[in-house]
Amino acid sequence: MRNILLLTCSVCLISTMTIADDTIPETCAGGAGTIFIGKVTDHKYCISNNTMNLWNAYAWCDGMRMRLFHLNDCAKDGLSNYTKCPEIMGVSSKSPMLWTHTPTSNNKWYVIENYSGYTGYTYGPHSSWHAVCK
Repeated sequence: MRNILLLTCSVCLISTMTIADDTIPETCAGGAGTIFIGKVTDHKYCISNNTMNLWNAYAWCDGMRMRLFHLNDCAKDGLSNYTKCPEIMGVSSKSPMLWTHTPTSNNKWYVIENYSGYTGYTYGPHSSWHAVCK
């Protein structure tokens, strides 16, 4: 009887652990961000719930042992420049613009327009946008 009880408890414990591994958490960074799935690659990303400047976005991602989203993670549209990022297009209603890790020149950084996926750039790192971490 004791062996049957032990076997039953072991099966229940293993089943519970398997179920926990298959679930996708809805939050990241201790609830300070939200997880979403990329539209092209099915990769998991974390988007910050609050806006922040570029330097804080770098630090926020680094604190989770992740990195700020880079334009190389987008699919190129065949042009010489990145103009659209379908991977994270329309992922959140939180912000019109999302920081990227990708600088242009002269203190400018690429940002992604969340709703359309089009890329642009912002002058200086002091604007306040949401961070996307990979």
